Amino acid sequence: MATDKVIVQVMGVLAAAYPSFNLTRETISVYSRVLSDVPDELLQGAALDAVSKSRFFPTVAELRDAALSIKRIGSGNPSAFEGWEEVVRLIREKGHGFLPEFSHPWIAASVRQIGGWQRLCMSENLVADRARFLEAMQDAERRNLEAERTLPQVRELALRLASARRPELPGGKVT
Repeated sequence: MATDKVIVQVMGVLAAAYPSFNLTRETISVYSRVLSDVPDELLQGAALDAVSKSRFFPTVAELRDAALSIKRIGSGNPSAFEGWEEVVRLIREKGHGFLPEFSHPWIAASVRQIGGWQRLCMSENLVADRARFLEAMQDAERRNLEAERTLPQVRELALRLASARRPELPGGKVT
């Protein structure tokens, strides 16, 4: 996670790159609070990325997005098309009598979402299944990206609020 020292260093680099920007203590304080969950190295890379691409001092959101983009480059997450290619290969090689282990959880979730492995193997309309699978993979990627963009403190608040709304059943079980 970003240390105060690195955040101040990054803000100094940004201030030097954008000399007309009026960097205040309040700005540094806000940036520190909202960037504290970004690892030092990613934050430094995001600042350099912003300097190389933007004509204006980057917002917190731009720095967070740049850090997320750098992180995603090496993530190994498959594209929707790569996921479908894996599914088709496993259908051809193994068929319905086999429960596959997919290379990525998004692929497994997408297969479940469109009806499951057995139904997919028995399908007579792989064109429609492909379209539904691609949509499911894109949805998984979108949800993952949204979760990664959400600040940890906002995520914790959302979870607290959600759990406070769930009524308990007799015996202390949550519905």
